[in-house]
Amino acid sequence: MSKKINIFLFLVLFIANASEFGDAWRNGKAKGHAGTLIQIDPVSDGTFLDLNMSLSYQTASYFGYKFFAGAWLNPKLYEVNRGFRDNKTWFELSELGIEFFNSKYNFGFQVGRFAYSWDWINNYAQGVNFYQTINSLFDYEVMWLNQAALIENYKITGYKKARSWWGALLFDSNVKIPNSTAIISPSAFLVADMFFAPEITATMDFSFQKINSTLRARMQMLSYIAWRNSHFRGDGFL
Repeated sequence: MSKKINIFLFLVLFIANASEFGDAWRNGKAKGHAGTLIQIDPVSDGTFLDLNMSLSYQTASYFGYKFFAGAWLNPKLYEVNRGFRDNKTWFELSELGIEFFNSKYNFGFQVGRFAYSWDWINNYAQGVNFYQTINSLFDYEVMWLNQAALIENYKITGYKKARSWWGALLFDSNVKIPNSTAIISPSAFLVADMFFAPEITATMDFSFQKINSTLRARMQMLSYIAWRNSHFRGDGFL
């Protein structure tokens, strides 16, 4: 009898979870766009007219997990002097992956292809990103990526692979100074067989209540260390 009860409870839980999983997909959000872009440059990149469309979808939360996917369709309508081919690709799978967030411990991660923008990264990355807010004064993230892309209506480079299968490693953090508006942001970016770039940024806001305005001061120090006397020529995946 106990085995039958256990099987019955398992089926009830499975059906309940399956229902919630279906609700997560039905209650998700979709977004997209459709437009045209004309570039006129008879000297270098040429002239082209295209149709650019995008469509993405993200499910609602399912026990903290969200599933997402997105793609761009970018057919050429008119071209002179290879303008389109120098700036665009016909189709690109921009997003595909899983996101998780635990609100109790304030940490989460993303796996797959996702939107991401940073100093050395364009606006999409492929890899694993882990982030956490320790308290109101400190947060950080660590990301490993092996591909990156620039995907906009004006330019689509597509995902480019790293030179080495080790890819790249990013560490970024924010330290808020108590009882002030100052924020110290140490970070570091390592690309295997290419370079290592430690960085520290400091920002502080000054409010002027009489004129209802805010002045932000920003200071940034960046160091660039190339491996084996090699020079970054911009032909990598970043």
